[in-house]
Amino acid sequence: MIDFIKITNELFKNSFVNELTVEVVSLRLLLAVVFGGIVGYTREKDNKPAGFRTHILVCFGAAIISMVQDQLRLNILKLASVNLKLSGVIKTDLGRLGAQVVSGIGFLGAGSIMKEKGETVGGITTAAGIWATGCAGLGIGWGFYNLAIPAIVFMLVIIVIFKKFEPKIVKK
Repeated sequence: MIDFIKITNELFKNSFVNELTVEVVSLRLLLAVVFGGIVGYTREKDNKPAGFRTHILVCFGAAIISMVQDQLRLNILKLASVNLKLSGVIKTDLGRLGAQVVSGIGFLGAGSIMKEKGETVGGITTAAGIWATGCAGLGIGWGFYNLAIPAIVFMLVIIVIFKKFEPKIVKK
């Protein structure tokens, strides 16, 4: 009989893996599509500038970049273990590509910010949502589900539930 709990625990380990198998990559990309889609759907149904597909692509792309960085880590570890003379010389910065994603998504989000009538500026929540979705995508790509999944849940609470209370809390 298939032990689904064991398989789930194995797939959802919250750590770096020793190999990026097709199963691991597929799971991470699927999660990025699902969670990016959930956040994007909440924006799409409110007719916001960046919606369903945009959030999916941001989360998906960020997950890809973090897996590329993780594969570089694995390649360097393998190379250093085979050639010990290189082990003290070869270095990798696990945050380098992720940092560039965070900056790049900031520019993407800036495109959704527009000046409206008078002194009002719109699209800031959309920009923040795009940025946060990208950050969650990085976590998903690195396999940090313990961070990414609660982050998505909190994003949904902020986007959907807090929106209902905002007019009562913040008087403009």
